[in-house]
Amino acid sequence: EKTRVSLCSCKLRFEGAAHRCCILWCILASLATIAVALLLPGALSLALANASCSFVCLNFLDPHRAAKCQDCWGSFKAAMDALPIGVNEIPLGYFLLDADTADNNINFTGVVKYSEIVSQGKQMPSKIQSGQWWRGNELGGIVNNPFFWSGSGIYPMSIALGITSKQHAKIRKFFERAFAAPQDSGWIRESLRETLRAKRNAGQLKVPDDLKAWFHQVLYKSAFGVELSKEELDAFVQVQTQQVSLGTISQLIPGWLYPTLGHILKLDSTRDAAAGYVSKYVTLVEELWGRELKKLDCSPTPNCSLQLASGLWDTFYSAGGLSVPGGLQSGLAILYSTSSTNPSP
Repeated sequence: EKTRVSLCSCKLRFEGAAHRCCILWCILASLATIAVALLLPGALSLALANASCSFVCLNFLDPHRAAKCQDCWGSFKAAMDALPIGVNEIPLGYFLLDADTADNNINFTGVVKYSEIVSQGKQMPSKIQSGQWWRGNELGGIVNNPFFWSGSGIYPMSIALGITSKQHAKIRKFFERAFAAPQDSGWIRESLRETLRAKRNAGQLKVPDDLKAWFHQVLYKSAFGVELSKEELDAFVQVQTQQVSLGTISQLIPGWLYPTLGHILKLDSTRDAAAGYVSKYVTLVEELWGRELKKLDCSPTPNCSLQLASGLWDTFYSAGGLSVPGGLQSGLAILYSTSSTNPSP
């Protein structure tokens, strides 16, 4: 059968199996939309629109059914993409990262409603250049939930990419000191060899957790000059994994569900654990650079020790602390995997 089929809209011409696929998809889409309507404000109208489009697309007696179906689903999809979802009311289309909504990814997301950001987006380049706006709590197409910074006491509640340019300027030199390239990097190579040797002797290398634990040891020793115990590394990796897993997807949860569903999903405990690490790092950065930090202004965050400590948490759990082990994971897979999908077995 020569049939062009669009899975997401059933909007073109159908024959045979494609006809049955269209009916099944419309039924499933209707049920899914009704389910969403129970949780999301404004979704009830979408559920009704979905039912209407299903009727239009299934009316095979109408000679203009295909064109009407295409128009109806196009309007439905546009409305669905604009549906505010979750605690920060970011449109559903943003989470789907659909090509049709790419123009909405304007690279400026703070702790404000998305509709407000879109209305002001055209001013963004000049406002950032003048220092009136900051870049926002966004990493590419990923918006990190400010909730996980709400226990630390910093503002904006954001990863270091989303703090103000003034705050970044104040703490930048301390980052450079903490992670300056060592004169002798041999200890890093030897540390990795020892770790891999120990895991080989134990008969197991847990990927990516063992790699994340090893690299956290490297970053921590570079920043603070001390090593962590295995128990401390394992505890860190557990919190790191939880925040990475929940950091974006948790925004799909409506705010009124946070007290219950948030507790079940460990959103609050993950936030509190992250805040605990930031508090710990405050003590450490003040021991190293406290005299200098006291002279600096990182407002609206209370002080620059706290701002720097939060930035170090970001570095440890995400920037570097996550990406480098991910690269090592891929390299080890290519070197040792016997899978048929390995490009270089």
